[in-house]
Amino acid sequence: QPRMAPLSKMLLVGIGIVTAASGATPVVPGMKSFGIAIKQSQLQVGVEKTVFEYTLSATATHGVMTQAWHAGKTSGVSPELRIRYYIDGETEASVDYPLFLAHATGPAQTGGTNMKPGDQPGLNNSDIGPWGNSLFGRTHDSGWYNNYQVPFQKSIKITMTDPDKNSPFWYMCRGVENLPITMAGLTLPTTTRLELVHTRQTVTAGSLVNWANISGKSGLLRQLNLVINSTDYAYQEGCVSAKIDGSTDLWLSSGLEDYFLGAYFHSMPTEHLPFSGFQVLQPATSEPEKIHLNSLAAYRIHEPDPVLFTNSFVFQWIASSDNTHKNAGYCNYDYPATAIPNTVPPKFAGSVSVDALAWVYVWDT
Repeated sequence: QPRMAPLSKMLLVGIGIVTAASGATPVVPGMKSFGIAIKQSQLQVGVEKTVFEYTLSATATHGVMTQAWHAGKTSGVSPELRIRYYIDGETEASVDYPLFLAHATGPAQTGGTNMKPGDQPGLNNSDIGPWGNSLFGRTHDSGWYNNYQVPFQKSIKITMTDPDKNSPFWYMCRGVENLPITMAGLTLPTTTRLELVHTRQTVTAGSLVNWANISGKSGLLRQLNLVINSTDYAYQEGCVSAKIDGSTDLWLSSGLEDYFLGAYFHSMPTEHLPFSGFQVLQPATSEPEKIHLNSLAAYRIHEPDPVLFTNSFVFQWIASSDNTHKNAGYCNYDYPATAIPNTVPPKFAGSVSVDALAWVYVWDT
C-alpha cells in the first residue's frame, strides 16, 4: 500500500499552495501602519473638509493608502459626495471621485442594503442584499468600503465634500509605509502613481468615447467603473478596445456586457462577482413603445489579466448598437483581428450619458 505523507508535511504543502495563490507579500524593513477612525463628524454643505493628513517618516521611501470606509445618513446616500486625495502637496487632487461611481453604483442603483430576514429593505424597492469583492463593496444603504491602493512618496491629504446638504458622517482609512505596491501578481515600482481618469459626458449614439489617454509613461490598467443612463439601448453592442504604445491594437470585448464578463445584454441578470459586476434597470425590450430611460452600473477589475503598456495607452469604447455597419469598424468580427480604425465613426439617433472612472497606475518609462 502507498505510504501517506506525514500530516505536518501535508499541512506545509497546503499552506504553500494557499500562500502562492494569495500572492503573499513578504514583510520589508520600515513597514508601519497609519490611519484614522472618525465617529459622527459633520459636513457642511459645499464645504471641503479635511478628514486625514499624513507625512511619511524620514526613512520611508513611499506610502500606500490601502483601505477606506464611509457611512452616514445622509452623506452615505449622496451620489455626488466628493472624496479627494491630494498627493505629495499637490493643490489639485489627482485622485478625485464621487462616492457612488467609485463603488460602481449609479443614482438609480438602490441595491446593497441593511436587509435581514424579515426586515424591510434599507432602500426603497431594493431586493439586493449587501455585496462586495476584494476591492470595494456596499454593506448598507449608506455604508461603503474600498481597498484601492493610492501610492504617494511624501505626503497625503484626504478631504470630503457633500454638495447637497449638511450631513453627519463616519469614516475610516488606513495605509502602510514602505508597503510593496502589488496587483495582478506584479510588484510595481515604488514611484508608481494612480491616475484616476473620470469621464463624464453625454454623447450621441455611435460616438467614440475615450476612457483614458496616457502618454510618456509606463503603466497598468487596473479597473473600470461605468454608469450609463440612456433614452434607449443604442449602446449595448459597442466594443471596448485599447491602443497600446501607438502600435498594438488590443480588442477587449465583443460588446459592452462582454467586457464585464457577461453575456446577452437583454437577459443579463444582476451580477456582483469577484472581477466584474453588471446591473441594468428597466430590462431591455424589443418593443419600441416600451423602451424608456434605462440605467446601467458595471465594473471590471483586471486582477488576473492586467493590461500593460510601456509608453502610451488609449482606452476607448464605441457607444453603438449598429451591428449592420459593424460599428464603423470599432468591433472585430473574426480571426485574424482587424485593426482598430482611426476615423471618426458616424452618429445615430439616441443619446447616451456616460460616467466612468478608470484606474490606471503609471510610473516613469
